Formats: sequence, structure tokens, C-alpha cells
Amino acid sequence: MSNSVDYMTLVPGDKFSKVQDYSRHGDIKEYLAELIGEPFREYRRLWNQATRLQLETKFPLYLSLETQLKCNLRCIMCAYSVPEEIERQYYPERMSEAMFDKILNEACRNYCPSIGFNVLNEPLMDPNIINRIRKAVDAGFIDLRMNTNAILLTEDKAEQIVDSGLTQLYVSLDANTEETYQKVCIGSDYAKVMRNVNRFLQLRNKKGKKLPILRVSFVRLSINEHEIPGFIDYWKDKADMVTIQEYKPPVINEAFLAKHAKSKRIPTYYTCSQPFERLTIKGNGIVTACCTQYNYKLKVGDLNEESIYEIWNSEKMRTLRRHMKEFTWESLPVCSTCLKSSYLYTG
Repeated sequence: MSNSVDYMTLVPGDKFSKVQDYSRHGDIKEYLAELIGEPFREYRRLWNQATRLQLETKFPLYLSLETQLKCNLRCIMCAYSVPEEIERQYYPERMSEAMFDKILNEACRNYCPSIGFNVLNEPLMDPNIINRIRKAVDAGFIDLRMNTNAILLTEDKAEQIVDSGLTQLYVSLDANTEETYQKVCIGSDYAKVMRNVNRFLQLRNKKGKKLPILRVSFVRLSINEHEIPGFIDYWKDKADMVTIQEYKPPVINEAFLAKHAKSKRIPTYYTCSQPFERLTIKGNGIVTACCTQYNYKLKVGDLNEESIYEIWNSEKMRTLRRHMKEFTWESLPVCSTCLKSSYLYTG
């Protein structure tokens, strides 16, 4: 197993990343390039430049779609655990097929390589999600991602996903024992989720397929950090990738800040690359600049009135990119709150 970072030796001041990935294939992006081809490798070359704030593209490299604001769990590190926070950003619509097709058509014309099917939502609650994935495959996207809590990953859904053309399936697990899982993922069923995820792997292998790769993720919290070694050990030879993520509070108050793990990583300095990489599009057409759980406070456009291209090249987005590149993001209230509470908070 190839470790990008040794989780036992993380200390403040190390080269910082908000995720630590462990892959049984070595470099997971190179593995995907071998499976998908040269276009994927070129896309990742551009992505790496954008992430280093060295490239400003004419169109986002990644579109993250929240097709509806619904989730079936109330996880303790998520905004859904605070009903009033969800009420502040709630909208009743599911993304229409007309809006979805508009996004795909514009992205296709502008050679956008990557798309994701969730932000603050459980995508398997969208009855049209499999068809939407297939449409995106037909539109020519190279990298198609979906993150799920897997409670709805039935045998039928798993088979449809394996056959859909999805590139990467991310599953949020956040624990290595039933006892801890039930404390973190409120409303879920540990035995059912584990059964669903393992069955997905069995179905994929039975069909002789390597895609979508499976990434299992674990958000590092005070309540679960002791289970990180066991989590990695259990999944390292099963999943294609194991990811340990730094916690980003969904609401900034003492209770949520206290959920930070004692082992959290603290960078020497930090900025945000998301305005160089992506846009987030909500089911009602509102566009935001990032995927943070309170991104509704960072609205940059509306697809009912503007194109993705216009929003991406707007003064709002250029200003965000300039502040991130110049490390002057403290003058941006939403960005400053996010970065300080997520990565610079010391407790």
C-alpha cells in the first residue's frame, strides 16, 4: 500500500493538505489515467496547476452539482444536524432536466473535463441520478464523481452505478466500529452500510470492471480520531483509496469548533484553490464559488440569468481568485471564517 502521508507522524508545519490519501494502486491519479487514457492525464495536469494557483482557465475544470437539498442522515459534522442552518439555505426544487441539460451542453462546448453529483445532498435520493450520470458520460466528461453515505446503495443501485460510466464513487464512513459510527452518522445503519459497500465491490469485481474506483473517507473528529489506524487497516486492501479528511465546521460556534480532533493538522499558512478549480451549482440554479457547507453565503451567479462562462469570468470570481493568490482572503468575511475555523483553528 502506498502512503502519501504517514498518519502516525503528522505534525504542525508538515506540508499541508486537507486530505491524506492512501491508495493500493500507488498514485491513484496515474492509475486512473492508465484506465481512462491521456485526456485524463492532461486534465489532471491542468488541475494541478490550478490547485497551485498557477493557472486561470476560461471555464471551470470541475462542476459540482447539488441536484436537490435533501439528505437522509443528520451527521454530527454536517449542517443537517442544525435544522435552522438548513432552513436558511433551503430551496424546494429538484434540478429540472432542462437546467441539467443546459449545464451539460455549455460544459461540453467548453471542454469541461469533470463533474460531481453532490454537494450538501445525498445523491441517491434523486430518482433521476443514474440517468443524469449516463447523460454526463454521453456528454463527454472524463471524470465523473459521486459521494454517498451508502445507506441507499442497494444491490440494484450498485449494479446500475457500475454500469453507468461513473469514474469515482466516494463513500463517507467516518468510523471503524458500529459504536462510533452510530454516534457520528445519526440515522444510519452501520451493518447495512458495510453490507452495501462490500456488495458494491463484489458486483464490480464480478463484472470484471475497475471503474468506478471506490474511495472510502473518514472525517477526522475528536470523537472518532482514535479509529483512524483501524479504519485504514480494514479498507487498505479492499477500497481503491482511503481518505482521511480534515474537519470543516458547518456552523461557526463553540460546539462545532470543539469537534476538531486533537490530531488535526495545522498549516503554517493556507489559502484556498477552489475559485481556480470549480463552481458549485444548486438545484435552483444558484451558483456558488466553493463547496463549503455555508456556500450559500458566497453566491456568485444564477444560471436562470447567466451562463456558466459569464459567472466564471465575472468580477466576483476574479476578485476571489486575486485574494486567494495574494493571501489577502482575510478581507473576505465568508472565506476568512471558513479558512480560520477549518484549518487554522488551534482550539
